[in-house]
Amino acid sequence: MKSLANRYATRLFCAAAFIPLIAAAAEMQSDKAAPPFKARVPVTVINTKKNAVPVKVVNLPRDITHLNVRVGEIVNLESNCIPADNSLSHRFFYDGPGLNQFVIPQGYSFVVTDIIAHPSCAISGNPTDLYLALVEDPQAVRSYTIRCRGDATQHYALSGGLVFTFEREPRPRNTALSASNILIQVVGYFVQGEGIAPNQPRF
Repeated sequence: MKSLANRYATRLFCAAAFIPLIAAAAEMQSDKAAPPFKARVPVTVINTKKNAVPVKVVNLPRDITHLNVRVGEIVNLESNCIPADNSLSHRFFYDGPGLNQFVIPQGYSFVVTDIIAHPSCAISGNPTDLYLALVEDPQAVRSYTIRCRGDATQHYALSGGLVFTFEREPRPRNTALSASNILIQVVGYFVQGEGIAPNQPRF
């Protein structure tokens, strides 16, 4: 029993002897780690309710569409019911066949974004019938080719755009390879400025 008591007493004595050393080491370490004190620079907050930062309110026009053009520049064009005669004499009209034939004014260009083909002129057709038509300028240089079957309307949404310029407006053409008549619809918008003419380089 005495030996056990002596053993515990020795351990308590050693622990008591090390406590001051551990405290002194911790104090020295905290003195080293602590950076020298520097006086803080006063900061004046000026962005308050009474003295707010001025904000410029930008009022965007409400008639700008997702195409980044005004609604007054977007047009819908339609052709007649075109026979398969491979002729470039057919024209587009505003919102359908009529007196308002489509032309591009001087100083403007026309950007085609969508082309919709109606085989058999929107009348239910034969699924085995094939159609080959085009939307192109009068010189047949800049064009878009339509290939579709006769039983469904075909919609081509252009991710970019097909540009037509003054006196080179798009025209519909139904080739002799088509099974029968076709109606072509074009959606696009006007931009002010001369686009690159067909068959001409950029620079």
